[in-house]
Amino acid sequence: MPWPWSSTDVGPVDLIGRAGYNNGTFTVSGSGRGIPDFSYAANLDYLQFVYVYVPITTSGYIQARITNVQNTSANAKAGVMIRENLYADSQFAMADVQQSAGMEFVRRNGNGANAVGTTVAGTAPKWVRLTRPNNTFRAYSSSDGTTWAAIGTSSTFTSMASGADIGLVVSSGDNGFLDTSVLDNVTSSFLLTNTAPTLTAIPN
Repeated sequence: MPWPWSSTDVGPVDLIGRAGYNNGTFTVSGSGRGIPDFSYAANLDYLQFVYVYVPITTSGYIQARITNVQNTSANAKAGVMIRENLYADSQFAMADVQQSAGMEFVRRNGNGANAVGTTVAGTAPKWVRLTRPNNTFRAYSSSDGTTWAAIGTSSTFTSMASGADIGLVVSSGDNGFLDTSVLDNVTSSFLLTNTAPTLTAIPN
């Protein structure tokens, strides 16, 4: 992965995930029952996470275009996430596109709590955007990356730390398969800019 990104599996997935990057495009493969697995444990997540730890995430956004979600399950999904830590029951907020079950705004307000979700119609290709002003999270979708529509209503958290992991998620919706999805146009106001140093001019 390019600087400053890392990748890891979150939760007890059956198949090890992976992620790659080429010329602005992330190709991410993840297994897992879901984010969360509403049918089994709404307080646990199973996913592949491409992420950056950011010390202060209380004023900004992350967005990406989900160009493709592999058909491993109707609930296979790819999206963007702000997550307090890498434990399976961490509190988080996520905006995602499912393979054929719509677009979601999913959040867990409190470590170990049950996650809740809001779903609207839509399939890839689609842009998703997640914002965090202070402790209020909002999720949006777009067809062109310019005009945005809310996915559900905003959600205000009670205890999420300002330091958090932000990034891209993929989950197959079926722990027996790896879902390979493609995301591009990834931008975030949280990320540091990798710039060359400025050198002081050397006198004659």
